[in-house]
Amino acid sequence: MDSDKPCARDILLHAALDMFGRRGFDGASTRAIAAAAGMPMSQITYHFGGKEGLYLGCAQMIAEAMGRIIGSTLVAVEAELAAASAPPMAARAGLRQLLGAMAEAMLDPETRAFSRFMLREQAEPTRAFAIIYGGAMGRVLALLERLIVLISGKDGIAAKVEALALVGQITVFRVAQAGVLEFTGWGGIGPAEVAIIRQTILGNVDVICAALGRSPDEGGRQE
Repeated sequence: MDSDKPCARDILLHAALDMFGRRGFDGASTRAIAAAAGMPMSQITYHFGGKEGLYLGCAQMIAEAMGRIIGSTLVAVEAELAAASAPPMAARAGLRQLLGAMAEAMLDPETRAFSRFMLREQAEPTRAFAIIYGGAMGRVLALLERLIVLISGKDGIAAKVEALALVGQITVFRVAQAGVLEFTGWGGIGPAEVAIIRQTILGNVDVICAALGRSPDEGGRQE
């Protein structure tokens, strides 16, 4: 028996993820999803209980996949902060490490299928959004906020907005990929393009860290 062969549940999830991403929950029929998966509709009922269960299953699959891709970096950065004798300096290194890993994760071919689904949930959140946010997404944002507080002394909404702005410079390469490809002239985003994007983002992080670490009144570093 081939243990690597996708099971019926996984085949349905991948077919559903694509269909929900393209058509939304209301526009994607269980009949069409079952046909795309090459299975009878009864398999959806058997594995997920119905259309809503299948939709939430897609959200859970995204949360688990993102956890696998970015989880080790989150653990490493959190551990380095806990052991750091100079937290602001460790936070700067951690910010580079985390955003570099996020750039690679968001541009990983495995996450490409997640984009449409997640964009719909951002625009019109359902119960699925809580599943996605409760996974790696919420944890990443919380860690980014913590790093910014350590670097800059900002807290509250200022640190949260800074965290979101940092993430935005990465997500544009996924959510606005058609514009990115047209503007750059790239034929696609492969390893070479990811390396350029990652290098650019890390350069931006260095500039941002330098600015965050200065007092606006004194022009000196807070650490």
